Amino acid sequence: MNFDLNLIAGAPDFSSQAILSISTLSALSLVAQMPGKYYRSQSAPTDMMVLGLLENALGWHIGESDRLKIIKDLAKKHKLPGTGEKSGVGFRSVLQFHIRFGTRMGPDDKAVSRFDDYWSQHLRTGGIESFGGSREYDSRLNALRTAVANKTITITDSKGITSEEDALAFKPGDKINISAIRALLPRYYSSPTAREYVETSHDYRYALHTSQSIMQALGDAISDPQAPLYLGSNDGWVDASLEVMA
Repeated sequence: MNFDLNLIAGAPDFSSQAILSISTLSALSLVAQMPGKYYRSQSAPTDMMVLGLLENALGWHIGESDRLKIIKDLAKKHKLPGTGEKSGVGFRSVLQFHIRFGTRMGPDDKAVSRFDDYWSQHLRTGGIESFGGSREYDSRLNALRTAVANKTITITDSKGITSEEDALAFKPGDKINISAIRALLPRYYSSPTAREYVETSHDYRYALHTSQSIMQALGDAISDPQAPLYLGSNDGWVDASLEVMA
C-alpha cells in the first residue's frame, strides 16, 4: 500500500479548488444503504462513494480497523467528530476531514435509464451452502461432486460420514456430513442477487475543495490511477478528470 499519512496529517485546509468530472464506462449500481433482498440504486453517487473513488486512485487500500484508528487519531488531533461519518454500508473515508464538495452537477432522472440484473454476492458460511455454492474447491472433491449430481450419494448437515478419508472413499448410497469435507471447501458461497443498475451518458461533476498538497496528489493519481476507478459495485467502472481552478 502506497499510503503517505503525512498528506492528511495536517489541519484541514480548503484553499485549493477544482472541478472533478466523472464519466461512466459501464452501468452503475449505486447502493447507498444495506439492502434486504433487493439492491436499489440511486441516480447519483454519494459523497462517500466519490471519496472512495479518490482513495482508489491514490492506491489507498486500508483495512477497516486501521481506517478507524487513523480517523480517530485525526479527529483527536484536530478536534473533529470522533469517528467521522460513515456511509450506509459502513465505509469511512480517511479523506473525509480534508475534502469538501461544493456544487454537485449530474443527470436528472429523465437522463438515467434503469434495469435489473443478477449480481453474484459472496456470503460467508461454514455450513452446507459452501458445497455447490462456489466454483472454488479442492480438486479431490471432483468425483464426490459428480456422485452428488448423479444422486448416488448425499451431502447433509445432519447424520452421516464425518471422516474426510471415508468421505473421499465414498460408496453409492452414502450420506456425508458437510463437516467431513469442510476443509476442502471455501468458507463462502455465491448467491445470485437481484441488483438495480443505472446508465447515463452524462457526467457527474463536483466542485472540490482541499489543500494544495492533497490537490496535487489527487491530480497525479487521477492522471495515473493506482487501481481501477469504480463507483458503487466494483463492476461500475468510470473515468475521472480533475480541473484545478485555484
